[in-house]
Amino acid sequence: MDIDAYTAGRTEDWTRLAQLNRKRRLSGAEIDELMGLYHRASADLATITSVPTDPDVVLELTNLVSTARGRIGGTRRTFRESVGGFFTVTLPLALYRIGPIFLVLMALSLITAVFTGFWVYTHPEILLAQQSEIEMRQYAEDSFKAYYSNYPAPDFAAQVWTNNATIAVLMVAMFFTGAYPVYQLLMNFANVGVAGAIMAKYGDLGVFFGLITPHGLLELSCIVLACAAALRLFWALFVPGEDPRMVSLARAGRQFGPVAAGLIILLGISGLEEAFLTPSALLTPVKIAVAVVVYAALVTWVVVFARRALRAGLSGDLAESAAGYVS
Repeated sequence: MDIDAYTAGRTEDWTRLAQLNRKRRLSGAEIDELMGLYHRASADLATITSVPTDPDVVLELTNLVSTARGRIGGTRRTFRESVGGFFTVTLPLALYRIGPIFLVLMALSLITAVFTGFWVYTHPEILLAQQSEIEMRQYAEDSFKAYYSNYPAPDFAAQVWTNNATIAVLMVAMFFTGAYPVYQLLMNFANVGVAGAIMAKYGDLGVFFGLITPHGLLELSCIVLACAAALRLFWALFVPGEDPRMVSLARAGRQFGPVAAGLIILLGISGLEEAFLTPSALLTPVKIAVAVVVYAALVTWVVVFARRALRAGLSGDLAESAAGYVS
């Protein structure tokens, strides 16, 4: 290794870390930056001490890392800063990291819904084995629409939020099975396909999409997110790579565990959409447009803040002293 070239390449980060070390007060963003630079400087120290190096460089970097460790250990973030860090670093990064898994599962789920709906529509004997034609016609013409307005909106929102949050959190909690989250995911989308088939055969498919899209866009995405987080934890447990199994799982839990908390919030938003937006008197195109705008805003929030955190070298993880790392 060309240690001089390596040192020159890291000087900018070390200089910035020294500046943060000297600041009397740090903002929430600066604390996160300090932690990121501290972790990188610690790795740099381990690297340069593994080869013959100028002792002065080692001493200088050791002092730099020690000072940063003291600042991190002695820094107490306010409640406002902690909450801000969760919504601008921890949660967006956790959601962004499972983006590829989310997209694959979303594609699989949509295929499942479409295939199930088509199969049931073209094989009516499947439905007739479960319900009479009169019951299905009543569902398509009355029950499906009435479901969204049978209860007072606040009560309905709380009920929907509770049911969906329970499903999502249970999927994450049962990550170690691997199969359970996927089963729950596909069953949810298969049920959507069956409902669509009944509406297409005995009712109005336009009504189906008009009622399910305003809230379903976010609600179903949350169920997919829950499954994605669960599978990522499952992978960390059973395919830990070079790390010890428990270290891999602990790191994944700290990085993707916040998704469970985020899902509770996002499902709360979808519950409000289902209780207030879906049954509202607004025209269907307007309701769908509102849902799309909300969805686009949430996606933008995740992408913008996650990429900003990644550019700053932040991981969203805890400091080593708080994470309980074992050397």
